[in-house]
Amino acid sequence: MAGGILLIVFVKDDQEARLAGLAGILFFGACAVIGAVMLLPGAGSLTLDVGGFEVCGLFRRNRITWPQASRFTVTTLPLPDADSQHMVGYDDDRLKGFGAEFSRDKIGRNAALPDTYGLSHEELARLMTEWRERALARRSHSPVPQVAPQGRSLN
Repeated sequence: MAGGILLIVFVKDDQEARLAGLAGILFFGACAVIGAVMLLPGAGSLTLDVGGFEVCGLFRRNRITWPQASRFTVTTLPLPDADSQHMVGYDDDRLKGFGAEFSRDKIGRNAALPDTYGLSHEELARLMTEWRERALARRSHSPVPQVAPQGRSLN
């Protein structure tokens, strides 16, 4: 933002430079606002329960059930400058199409968690796998309700 302000203040006779300065102020100002919003309580979270998990980012919530999510692992996104970004990737059965295939091609999974929530990548992948296994085991051991055909009794 400082560069944009300097362009506007000190380059008064070049309209293109002033527009570039204004664009820089708007872009980096928006980034600062989003960053500040993410610091607010509840703006970003991961909640695990028996039914699945919920990812919240910028107060938007996305719920994924355990049966549709699988293969949690640490993945690596290669970046152009020979660096790489690590993340916890997983397969989401709901995701189809170009975006899912692009993600699978780049990181080996079609979805990824946006943060590690204070854990290492390995710890988070292990935690997600353990919760999924427990939830699915619990589900398979729960009694199946018996439903009688209409007009008939189970006795």
